[in-house]
Amino acid sequence: MLVNIIQNTISSFRSALAAAEVITTNLKMWLGFETSETLGREEVVNGDFSNGTSDWSEEGSSSISVGTYEGKTDVANINILNTSTLSKIEQAFDYVNGQTYQVSVEVYLVSGSFRVDSRDGFVPVDFVSTTTTGSWQTLTATITAIQTGTDVVWLRGVNEVSQFYVNSISIKKLTQITPDKSGNNNVGELFTGKALDFDGNNDTVAFSFTTPIKSAVFWLNPLDTGYENIIHFGGAFSGLKSIRSNGNVIETAGLSSVSVYVNGVQTTSVPVNQWSRVVVNFESVTPSELKFGYAPFAYGHIQLSDVQLYNENLSADDIAYDYANPQNLVTDRDNPTIALSNLKGYWHLSEGAGSIAYDSSGEGNNGTINGATYEPAQPRIPQLGMMNWAKSTPVADEVTLIPNPNNTSQDILGNAVRDRLNSFNLGKFGGARPDAFTLSGNQATIQLWFKNVNSNDTLYLADLHSATDRIVIGFNSSQLSVFHETTNYWFNFGTITDGDWNFATFTFDGTTMKCFIGTTQLGGTKTINTGINIGTTTDFGIGMNHSFPTRTQDYNGHISDFLIYDRVLTSDEIENNYNAGLSAHTN
Repeated sequence: MLVNIIQNTISSFRSALAAAEVITTNLKMWLGFETSETLGREEVVNGDFSNGTSDWSEEGSSSISVGTYEGKTDVANINILNTSTLSKIEQAFDYVNGQTYQVSVEVYLVSGSFRVDSRDGFVPVDFVSTTTTGSWQTLTATITAIQTGTDVVWLRGVNEVSQFYVNSISIKKLTQITPDKSGNNNVGELFTGKALDFDGNNDTVAFSFTTPIKSAVFWLNPLDTGYENIIHFGGAFSGLKSIRSNGNVIETAGLSSVSVYVNGVQTTSVPVNQWSRVVVNFESVTPSELKFGYAPFAYGHIQLSDVQLYNENLSADDIAYDYANPQNLVTDRDNPTIALSNLKGYWHLSEGAGSIAYDSSGEGNNGTINGATYEPAQPRIPQLGMMNWAKSTPVADEVTLIPNPNNTSQDILGNAVRDRLNSFNLGKFGGARPDAFTLSGNQATIQLWFKNVNSNDTLYLADLHSATDRIVIGFNSSQLSVFHETTNYWFNFGTITDGDWNFATFTFDGTTMKCFIGTTQLGGTKTINTGINIGTTTDFGIGMNHSFPTRTQDYNGHISDFLIYDRVLTSDEIENNYNAGLSAHTN
């Protein structure tokens, strides 16, 4: 009987935990760090026209209305009556110099022609200059900002009157983010990628590698517009076999039956000073001298990451999956055309230290780094914070290694990997940078789950910086603490047991701060005579210093379910959110 009572009590308790849901009233941001996406925050307001013509303005001789068309609802009916006055509908949005954005629009052209355009903010290219009339189409293009500021996006005809319907338009930054589960679109951009930087003078990585291959896959950031050598397979002069960038183009020498894909699309065009995923398929070649960043008589001024060599060509579906899933191998997808055994070289280039580029394929083809240096905290490329990895010390320097794909519980040196645990798996190599946002008034609650590795450092869990104030949540003298910049003082709350998941709540009511671990208050109430007013953040770091790219306080541990409210939660609400996340943070 007693056993049944205990079991029923446990069952009821678990049911109560399962039923608990995160409080959403005044919730400004919720970064779960469960998944990552390759497109950032949506820059277009009301791009699905669900609010009618709200947020869009008519210019020149144009008109817009919203209704139903060809089986779709909330469709914008756009009529351009006079192109000589540049008639259009438009909306403003912010952009950043040098940043690449993806534009996607679902359009039905009735007559004339259709274009997505801008004023001064972008490299002047026609995103969509012509479309086919009489059917719905989804059209996609990339644009690159040439200024930092505010510009407009235009929907207009091209040199003639026109009528077209738009079901949706989207503009998103090409990067890697973790989405905002609050629904407020305050995403967190990820900065935990690592890469090797080649100065273009004498930097190389050299390998003893003589296995026949048919495909090279890599993340590339060309740092110059000249002949920038990427991968050299051997030979010289007319016998040269290599891959390089030249201006904005991927070129090959000595390879036959070549097809090139950039960011999942078949093209040789590759932008300078931006990360791109490149796949080069070719007829089988056996390297006689495998090197990165070099070919005879010339080096490469480039950054390189996640290089993979296969002895089979990747299919178009494989390539699309590879681009959309940077943290995964293409062999992870359902029904791939190649097997893991086809992977003959896999240099993630995530070590961060030392002179060895480790081959994670299991083939044992490690490389020797000569001069090239590591660049951490990179966006777009594979994010270590969203992967399992191991910290190994095979040499004097501690290095970061990803799992051996043939035995994912270990790296290729046999060291056990640190499981991501469905969270942000940080190792002092960067963090996340959420969008700026405004906390109304002077009240706020910040909550997060975290799991320490070692709190004997000054480590930042969160760093919110605004024009009027700055709040840092982290560790000071091994204690969980809050730094208030106006007061210039660390307020220490108490010590935390390393290796355990903790649910921390920090409340700010304008003059006092409180800290809770689970449902228990820690360290008493802290009074700040100068007052607290975060207001609108200008820089914001999670797991790192706000003054990115300065990373001297990068966190070493796990962070999960980071929430911000613009009010003080009650004790019951704190308990509710603790119960809502408890079952997911037990290991």
